[in-house]
Amino acid sequence: MANCCTVVFDKTGTLTQGVPSVTRVISYSNSYTESDVVATAARAEFHSTHPLVLTSHALANDAALTPPDQFEQIIGMGIHAQWIGDWILVGNLRLMSKFNVAVPHQVLYRHAESADAGETVMLIAAGDRVIGLVGLRDTVRPEARGTADALRSLGVERRKLASASGMPS
Repeated sequence: MANCCTVVFDKTGTLTQGVPSVTRVISYSNSYTESDVVATAARAEFHSTHPLVLTSHALANDAALTPPDQFEQIIGMGIHAQWIGDWILVGNLRLMSKFNVAVPHQVLYRHAESADAGETVMLIAAGDRVIGLVGLRDTVRPEARGTADALRSLGVERRKLASASGMPS
């Protein structure tokens, strides 16, 4: 380590527990409660292999889940699904743009606020409008801070790499 100047960690499961939990749910539609937003997202991601916890969160709140009629996982963006004739998007801003979903300024503001707070932010759209936002955060492992402090004391500087979503990890 005497000559080392860079150490790279894969954050999820290494510096964190690897089990994200829902930290924020906001509804942007009078037709959807916060529970409806989570249940809608959980339905869309029913078949997802991504380690997010919306399905279990919705189940914990007694949402009756059935799988979507159609499902497409778009790497680095999110999910495009159809459930009982309605198209659902669950993902990042790039996914919303890909499917021409306008993201209102108030949603963009909350998105930035959530991301700045260290949350992974997912937008939920039904049809052509954003109905909600879900923030997720993984728990930092107790030993991670000590490890990072020890590396800094050796002169190793902190750097951030962009994740697949384009957001800093």
